[in-house]
This record gives sequence, structure tokens and C-alpha cells, in this order.
Amino acid sequence: MHAPIRNFVAVAAIRNFVAVATVVTLWGLSPNVQAQETAAQGVANIEQMFDSFTVSLVASTICDPPKERTLSNFLGNLMVVQGSILSAYQQKYPDLDETAILNIIDNRIHRLGESIQDQIAREGCMDASIVELLDLFEINSRPDLFKQ
Repeated sequence: MHAPIRNFVAVAAIRNFVAVATVVTLWGLSPNVQAQETAAQGVANIEQMFDSFTVSLVASTICDPPKERTLSNFLGNLMVVQGSILSAYQQKYPDLDETAILNIIDNRIHRLGESIQDQIAREGCMDASIVELLDLFEINSRPDLFKQ
């Protein structure tokens, strides 16, 4: 695993552990429940990041095609996020092979992409939520996004 992914996952895991440990202490849940909740929250965080990359790319491609350098930076960052979601899904779905997991990811991309395309068709590129996605694309394109 690349250092930025390890650092991101480690920070997320620590935050999740503290939150779950507090709940465990208050409610007296077993350590097994704690581990399951922490893992589920970690996957949810990675899915949220992956989704933000996906929808911002679709919006940018349609409404404001990026310059080559910006797109290159974005795709480099997207590779990090794709590696994270693949790893998270391999842990979440240990009985599935990589092909099945990639199909899950592809279906997620397709569903999100269609949703944003439909929204752009209905509301246009100047809709406030689409403008936010264009801004998010710029943030996700920062060359230092996963550097420390």
C-alpha cells in the first residue's frame, strides 16, 4: 500500500477507533462489534471519497473540460482513491474475487455517472450543485492532495 493511502487509512482508522471506543464504553458493546463498526465506517469514508471523485469528473467532463495538466493531476489522485476502494472492498467482501469486486466498482461508477448526467440535462451546468462539483474537481486535482 502506498504511503499516502496508509496515512489516510491510518488517520481515518484512529478517528473511527476513538469514536467507536467511546460508544463501546458508553453502551458496553463487545470488541467484535467495535471492530465491525470501525471497518464499516472506514469503507463508508473511502466510498464517499471515491464517489466525490467520480461525480466531479463526470460534471467536469461535461460542463468544463479540464486542461491536460489538471486532468493528469486528477487521474493520479483518482488512482490512489481507486486503490483504496479496491482494498476496502477486498476486505469487505472476502469471498469475492477481484473481477467481482471490480464489477461492483464499475456499477457504482455507472450509477453515479448516470445520475449526474441526468441532473446536468435537467438543471444545466450552472446549477449550484453542479458548480460545487466543478469546484470539487479542482480540489481533487491538486497535485499535493495526498502528499504530506
